[in-house]
Formats: sequence, C-alpha cells, structure tokens
Amino acid sequence: MLPSNQKIKSGLLSTIGDSQVIISLEYFYELSQIASPIALCNTVPWFLGVQSVRGRIVPITHLYSYLTRKVSSQENHKSSFDNAKVLIIDFESELFGFAIDGVLTNIFYKNSEITELLISLPNFLKPYVKNMIRTSSERPLAAEQTEVAIENCPLLDMSLVIRDPDFINIQAKTFIGA
Repeated sequence: MLPSNQKIKSGLLSTIGDSQVIISLEYFYELSQIASPIALCNTVPWFLGVQSVRGRIVPITHLYSYLTRKVSSQENHKSSFDNAKVLIIDFESELFGFAIDGVLTNIFYKNSEITELLISLPNFLKPYVKNMIRTSSERPLAAEQTEVAIENCPLLDMSLVIRDPDFINIQAKTFIGA
C-alpha cells in the first residue's frame, strides 16, 4: 500500500484556448463529444445551452469563453468545436457541462507532485489555478504508457470555477429566472 501522500490521482491534460492545463478528475462524471445543446433565450454568449446526459438536463458552458469573458466569432467557435469535448462535472450532486477545446490525454500523478504555483499564467486562469503538477520531463501516461513532457502544468480547479459568483449568478438567472 502506498503512503497517503503517494495516492495516485488522475486528470485530463487539456487545452483551454492556447493554454495547456490539467483538469483533475475529482468531480468527473463523463466525457463526451460535443452535441448540439439546446439553446435558451436571453443567456450570456458563453452559455451554449442544455443537453440531456443520462436522462438529466445539464447546462453546457464554453469554458474558454466563460473564463475570458469574451466570445469568439461563430466561425471560430465552429472550428474550435471540431475537436471539443464536453466534460461533465458532478459537483455536490449537480451536473455541469463544460465544452473544452481539446483533451490531449489522461494522466496520473501523485499528491507529492502537486506543488504551489511557480509559473506565470494567462490572467483568465489565475483565479482558478492554485497549484501545478511538477513532474520529471518524461513520464508514463494512461494505459498506452506513452512518454510526453508535461513539466510544471497548471492544475485547473473546477470547484473554483463552479463556486465563482459570476458562474453561480449565470446558473441562477438561466434556470430560475432570478
């Protein structure tokens, strides 16, 4: 048995805009291809709509557009959605969907590889990244055991995104009409 500080965790090495981040799978529910969410009227531009996930209605937010609070032109959205995935998060028994620009691979890391943030980040990531994964330059990944360099990769904390007052207000206005 591994010591508690050596517990193995997993995450998705993903792209958000031009940035690579690791999204912890702590709240992971499902990862799927982006479907055509049902658009709702009078919502913010980064809210893509809702879609059914295993019989539950889930709000879908374009993560990069939400974090930057800007929306690309429709053509840019369409091209970026060619490789996009929808990450479904189960947070406190509520499901939230986030369209992410790309998923590169699933990675495994140890608690001992989580360190304080020692690298500079784009401003849009700063409120949501408190730690990074600091690893050796080559390491095995997932089942295929491919070697890639992922030194000093930011760890995006999805609970900080979901707890963001702006995000909470958007959800309330969209679904409750507050």
